[in-house]
This record gives sequence, structure tokens and C-alpha cells, in this order.
Amino acid sequence: MAEYLFSDGSLREFLEERKNKLIEKIQNRNREDILNVDPEKYCDYLYQEYKLEVPQIEENSIETDLGEEDILQHDNSYKKGTKISIIIPFKGDSELFRYVPSQHRRVEFKFNVSNHRLIKVLEGIDLNAGNIKKDLSGNLGNLKTELEYISRDVSGFNENLKNLIEKEIEKRKKKLLEDEKLISELGFPSVKK
Repeated sequence: MAEYLFSDGSLREFLEERKNKLIEKIQNRNREDILNVDPEKYCDYLYQEYKLEVPQIEENSIETDLGEEDILQHDNSYKKGTKISIIIPFKGDSELFRYVPSQHRRVEFKFNVSNHRLIKVLEGIDLNAGNIKKDLSGNLGNLKTELEYISRDVSGFNENLKNLIEKEIEKRKKKLLEDEKLISELGFPSVKK
């Protein structure tokens, strides 16, 4: 079933929640791992896991799928109609289609999102190629504008991500070393584990 894109909440809140999950992941990493891990490699690993790639529409690869559908008429009877699925492939993180960027247009986009494809389903008795092309062109133009807005929000997130990761790893490592120093200064042997 088609869903409305950019309608599941604020992109800003999603990015903040993602940042908080990253910090929590670092804070929950066990002591030995934090003290013994190569910080640069761990930082790169987390960066690859948490960075986001803004979807890019692949217009040159759009395809269609033709079928038939029973169309409900005004008199509650059904008439055999045409069903066209317009399949628009994209690269990037599909979850970004769910959130409203900080700047956005008040345009509704109703698509299925599946396997890095946006699917627009059209059904009717007398579909017209000219009207379909005109509507698709308008939808794609508005969609690309919305993705530009998303790109602005996400680029700031991605740019700050490595620095955030490095600081959080260093902060966690420093706390663990201070804890070890505290235990050492007490002068008692540690419990054997």
C-alpha cells in the first residue's frame, strides 16, 4: 500500500535520536574493548554505521509495469481498468523518505518504497500518457527539491559525526582510565575475574 513520504516526524528529531543512540553505543561498550581498541579503526567503523546517504533519484532508470485492475464505478459496479506502476530507482538511505526536513514544501508524495525503489501506482479507465508524464515530471521536480532540503540537514549531521565519535570515545576512555587510577590509589588488590 502506498504511503505518504516525509510524514513520520521531524528529520531534526530523527538525527538527534540517531546521535543519542551512537553515544549510548559508545557508553555501553565494555571496558576492555574501549581501552584496547584502536580508536581510529573504531571511529571509522562507527562513522560508516551511522552516517547517512541522502537518496538520489536515478531518473535514467525509471521503468513501468502494466497491468489491469477492477475499478470501482460511481454506481458501485466494477469496470476493468488499467494499472500502471511507475518504478523510480534510487540510491541512498530509504528511511530518509520518512522524515520532514527543517525546510520543506507542502506537497504530498504518495509512493510505495521498496528495495531502493519508489513505486507510483496509477489506476483508471481512461489514463492519458500526456497527463501521466506531466504529473510525473512535477512529482520528480518537487521530490528532488525535498531531497535537496534533506541533504542540507543530513550534511551537517555527517560533517559533525566523526568529531562527535572521536570525542565520545576519548571521553569514555578517559573516564575508564580515571577509574583505574582511583582503584590503584586505594592500594588494595583488584578482585580476580
